Amino acid sequence: MPVNFLTPTQRQDYGRYASSPSQDDLARFFHLSDNDQALVRIRKGDHNRLGFALQLTTVRFLGTFMEDQGDVPLTVLQTLGRQLAITDPLSCIQEYGESFLERLGLLVDREITERDSRRLADRLRFAKLKQAACLEDLDLHTPRQLDRSLILKLADCQWVAEHLNILITGPTEYTT
Repeated sequence: MPVNFLTPTQRQDYGRYASSPSQDDLARFFHLSDNDQALVRIRKGDHNRLGFALQLTTVRFLGTFMEDQGDVPLTVLQTLGRQLAITDPLSCIQEYGESFLERLGLLVDREITERDSRRLADRLRFAKLKQAACLEDLDLHTPRQLDRSLILKLADCQWVAEHLNILITGPTEYTT
């Protein structure tokens, strides 16, 4: 039998600021102790210091991390900004949110690229090709009656996506 511990309003407000904290709450939950300040100081850039301090104090106040830094009341940002000597906490927290998403995107892109590279390296190793040839090594300047536009069209590999086969005939020469 399912049990609902939170009302619909509580569920909607969980993990976010339902309203601006009172002055007592700001003093109690958003004051940065000396230990807090030491943790915040090792972060590089005002936006990272403010973002870290905001996450730290929000966990104290809400009991969970925030998903969206855009929902933070201005009084919270101003309180933390004063303690960290940050003159424009609003733009700092926007930069923190953007830089986090940008870093996350770069990490994901890097992971995908590394996995693709490992997959390709494994396939080339298992193929046991006699020669390590690549399109970049093709000399299009030597007069050999090669159609440059055809070579470039083949290089974009659209023929693979269309499930077509190609057969290249003629004499070849491999020089080292």
